Amino acid sequence: MFERNDKYLLWVRIIYNVVLIICAVAFVVAGIILAMAEPLYLLLSFGGLFVCWLGWVFISLYLSYLCDIKLIRNKLYGQSNDNLSVFLAKKEGAPRAGSAGGDRENKTEQLLRLKKLLDDGTITQEEFEREKQRLLK
Repeated sequence: MFERNDKYLLWVRIIYNVVLIICAVAFVVAGIILAMAEPLYLLLSFGGLFVCWLGWVFISLYLSYLCDIKLIRNKLYGQSNDNLSVFLAKKEGAPRAGSAGGDRENKTEQLLRLKKLLDDGTITQEEFEREKQRLLK
């Protein structure tokens, strides 16, 4: 779901799906053509399809991993992608960014979260100050 809000990961997914479909069709066609000369070459078609499927599984898992990492990073540092704030607002029931009271509460929550990260040692004092200044602007 988050991937649809990240244009680059969506384009990567579309491109590799197209490439894998082209490879799978090429393996089937090559296997059929070569099977006319030697029936053993039909295994090439099945082996190629298996490799394409395996590639699709691994690339899909890796892109899902990247989406999760990006979502966690963006949420931690308060960065946004296209429609990320809308996605998070729907997911967590947070107030909309347009309301003044909700915006103040959101900044307070973010400052408290940053302070907790500083106290836990997850972020440094410089990172805390930089994010605090960004939030207060």
